[in-house]
Amino acid sequence: MRIFRIGRAAIVIALCTIAIAALSIFNRIYKVGVVILIALCFIAIAALSSPGSGTASAPLKVWSFYAPGCPPRHLPDSFGGEIPVTTLDPPPEIQGVYKFDDELGRWLFWAPGAPGCTLEYLVGGWFADYMVCTVGPCDWEVSQ
Repeated sequence: MRIFRIGRAAIVIALCTIAIAALSIFNRIYKVGVVILIALCFIAIAALSSPGSGTASAPLKVWSFYAPGCPPRHLPDSFGGEIPVTTLDPPPEIQGVYKFDDELGRWLFWAPGAPGCTLEYLVGGWFADYMVCTVGPCDWEVSQ
């Protein structure tokens, strides 16, 4: 649903840009009118981009897996802070998450329900920083 909202916002931006350019070219309204039109465009974009409840939602990342394996995955910069692995709810196909710790020189791991896990949290912002092992195709929604 969020992708659909972003798409609608992009359409509003494009239409507003065309309207402002056309009005500027033909000089049919005063500068105040252009400023009002720009403000209305930003209000429309904000309304289309925000969730239906009117409150900000936590960042969400969907990791998609198409076959068994251990592909690299990352979380975007919008994930600020740490996400404790104890709060994650992976699908049953997820077998574990691995991260190489450069300071310790060893792999940290988390496997759902396994004792002795050394990976305590996920952090956003690093490209392909985690390896996620699966036994089959699935989608995993990771939210902060």
